[in-house]
Amino acid sequence: MKRFLERSILTLIILSLAIGMVACTTDKARESTDLTSTVEATQSADAVVTELPEISEQTDTELDLEENNWVPETRDALNRLMADYGIRSTDYNEMNKPYVVFDFDNTTSFFDVEEALLIYQLENLRFKIGPDQMYHVLTTEVPSEDFDEDYNNAAGETLNVEIVARDCQTAYTWLCENYEGLGHGGEMKLEEIKQTNQFTEFITKVRYLYYAIGDTFDAAVSYPWVTYLFTGMTSEEVRELATESHDYWFAINKWEKIIWTSPEEYESEAGVVSVSYKTSIAIPPESVDLYNKLMTNGFDVYICSASFIDVIEALAYNPKYSLNVEEGNVYAMRLKTN
Repeated sequence: MKRFLERSILTLIILSLAIGMVACTTDKARESTDLTSTVEATQSADAVVTELPEISEQTDTELDLEENNWVPETRDALNRLMADYGIRSTDYNEMNKPYVVFDFDNTTSFFDVEEALLIYQLENLRFKIGPDQMYHVLTTEVPSEDFDEDYNNAAGETLNVEIVARDCQTAYTWLCENYEGLGHGGEMKLEEIKQTNQFTEFITKVRYLYYAIGDTFDAAVSYPWVTYLFTGMTSEEVRELATESHDYWFAINKWEKIIWTSPEEYESEAGVVSVSYKTSIAIPPESVDLYNKLMTNGFDVYICSASFIDVIEALAYNPKYSLNVEEGNVYAMRLKTN
């Protein structure tokens, strides 16, 4: 899946250096950006910002990266890049700006923001999928071949998406009938539902599918799969859900490994499976500073991500997260809409 935990902020640095050294025209028509109007627009969104000085008055100190936790040699290299190709360069052209493209999960951010959203969505049962639709959603475009042997159940038996999705469908149907938050006549509160075997069965096996599909099949199968869980939601609803998730995980700031295991005493076709995840996400100050200093130096900043577009836009465009990416500069996974 997108679990490249071995990647560090250095990946982001390398990408910046590789792409930012060529000044190119983007593939969209762009008008020159006035810094003062940009600041005013940000302030109108209730963001707390410091007004940018005029370009002519900016010093190297104001245009260079903060020290933070950068390796000095890397920080120096990035500062030279911005000085050589940004507004301080005699060759700088406002109408033909240099640009930088960033990945997001495990590069701009620590850990994967969409993986964290999946946990939040499961723990809070935030779905708009009908009780008879879950099996179809979970099996969409997934081959019926058995998963890799690393994903055998506790009894050592091989599994596939159809077997596990049938268990998820059974548990989800029960949850729809009993949990008030899914809108199908249930009356139980979330805290009551969380004590049931059906809840544990459902969230564990959906999360299990995320890993099993990702590690068994091609990324062309696994990357879109997780986005299907937003079926029935509008773009605004996904962004709202993503913002809730981001705020929740930022606030926890507790990094630990959690293991989910489906209940042994619950009768199921797939049997007992276990999955784990790591808590919290973060956008380090180095990422925030780099994004903003690049823009202050006259670079356009883009994000290209394999996460769902609304999940990334919820972070990139919202002033409270301080990345301040220009609207329209995020490219990520999308769903076809009718």
